[in-house]
Order: sequence, then structure tokens, then C-alpha cells
Amino acid sequence: MSAMKKKQYFEYHENTVEFVPYDVTFLGSRRPIASSIFLSLILSISLILSGITPNLQYWFLKMQNKTLSSDLAYFIETYTHIEDKLISINYNDREIYRSILNIAPIDPAVWDAGKGGDVRKYGFTKDLSYKLAVKSEKLKYQLDLQKSSFEQVKNSAMKRMKELRAIPSFKPIVGEVNCGFNPDGKGAIRDHRNKKYQKPCSYKHQGVDIPAKIGTQVFAAADGIVRAAGWNYSEWGYGIQLVIDHGNGYVTRYAHLSYAKAQIGLKVKRGDVIAYSGTSGMSTGPHLHYEVIKNHKHVDPSAYFLLNTEEIKNQIQ
Repeated sequence: MSAMKKKQYFEYHENTVEFVPYDVTFLGSRRPIASSIFLSLILSISLILSGITPNLQYWFLKMQNKTLSSDLAYFIETYTHIEDKLISINYNDREIYRSILNIAPIDPAVWDAGKGGDVRKYGFTKDLSYKLAVKSEKLKYQLDLQKSSFEQVKNSAMKRMKELRAIPSFKPIVGEVNCGFNPDGKGAIRDHRNKKYQKPCSYKHQGVDIPAKIGTQVFAAADGIVRAAGWNYSEWGYGIQLVIDHGNGYVTRYAHLSYAKAQIGLKVKRGDVIAYSGTSGMSTGPHLHYEVIKNHKHVDPSAYFLLNTEEIKNQIQ
């Protein structure tokens, strides 16, 4: 079967008195006409677009400007918020933390180094972009400065906390003092009720006595290291004793114990159970003899009874 032939079209020319073949385009018109129509269409679209393009450009620019304005408002609000927070933090750092810890505040000239400027009054311009960049650098500088300041405050606070925890701050046993501090031996009369000490005698009392049943818990009055535990025959009158070095010149002694739980070299924390009361050594009855020594000098322990011993006891139980 022969292939289908392409349909042929002819056009009659009067001048030559003959039929001339021509092709039909996809629009069903002759090529010259189709080309003319296509060119006319392109020209019309071009003319239309030439009028629309400026409007489209204006619309796109308007939308872009709206987005940029929104971004600008966000950045200004963010910078302002960060700046306000930094001012507040710096105030607390200067007036509270450094004041309590007795640390010199950051020099205002150092804090205000560089020019940040206020960006809230500017529109979106090249000038604003520059000022935002400068503001960003200044805020970064101040944040780094504040970070260093807090590190200094933290280290100082930790050191001060260690110092505070090394200060004997409460009675190391529950009970009331029945024989107070009398370092000069004036008026301190006590009956030892011992065969060798039948007569009342006057003596120096370099600590305080707190009556307690044998086996009552004795707590470390502060953080420190045990320097002595048990009998010391050169100080046999103390009986079983325990001595803690707290650093910063503070030492505490716990005497007439029934048992010293903490051993020499042990690090103890404030509130740890270190011993149990008794009546060993030169004692008239069950009690704890407690001394506080500051820079090699005995001081009145009752001056350091700041915390509640019952609360300390409850915390460890």
C-alpha cells in the first residue's frame, strides 16, 4: 500500500495565468500571512509589556522594600533588647556582685569603648547598614567583656565561698552552753568532782562546754582537714580529742569524746558527723568541750554560733 501523499495547495496568479503551489502553516494560513500575524502578535505583546514593565518593577520593589522594612524593624528591636539586657546585667555586675565581693567595677571608659550609635531613628539606607555593623561589633565586644567579668566574679565567689565554709559557724553539738569562754581565768569556778580535785579551783577556760549524753553526734563546724584524732598524752586532760584545720587561720578542737570517727588527714565538710560525745580525760561528766582558734589565738566560740545546729542535724538525716 502506497504511502499517503501530502495534500497540495495551489494559488492562481492572474499576471502569469498559472497556478502556483504553496504550503499551509499550523494556523491554516499561508506562511507569509502567518509570519505577518506572528510578528504583529509579538509587536503587540512588546507594546503591552513596555507599558506594564514599569508597574511590575514598582510592585516588586515595593514588596522588597516591605520585606526589608520588616527585617529592619526586627533587627532594631533585637539590638535594642540586647543592649537593654546588657545595661541591666552590667548594673547588677557593678552594683551587686562586685560590690558584695569587694571587686573593683569595670571601668566605664572600657565598657563604652567604640561607638555603637542609636539605630532606631534611621530608615533602611547604606548609612544604617554601616551603623548596624558598628553596633553589632560593639555589642559583641561588650558581651565578651561581660563574660570575662562574670568569670572573674565566679572565681572570686568560689574563693569567698570556700573561705566562708571554712569559718566555724554553729555549735557542733545540740545543747546549751553551761560553761562559757574565759581565757584569763577570772571568775571561772568549777568543781571537777574528782578525788584528786576535791576543792574548787580557778582556771582558764579557752572554749565552751556543752552537756550531752555519751554517744551524741558531734558535727564539723566548718570544712577542713583533720590534723589530730584520739588521745594526745601531752594534752591528756582533753581525753579523746579531734582537731580540724579549716584554713585561713581557723582551727577547731572537740574534746572529752567517747569516739573520734574522723581520722587524721580526712577532709570533712561542714555538718559531717566527725565524733561522738563522752567524758574522757579530765571531765566532770558527759559533755563536749569545744574550742575555736583564730591565727593561733583562742577566741570565743559562741561568737560564731550563727547557724542552727538542729537544722544542720536534720539536713544530714
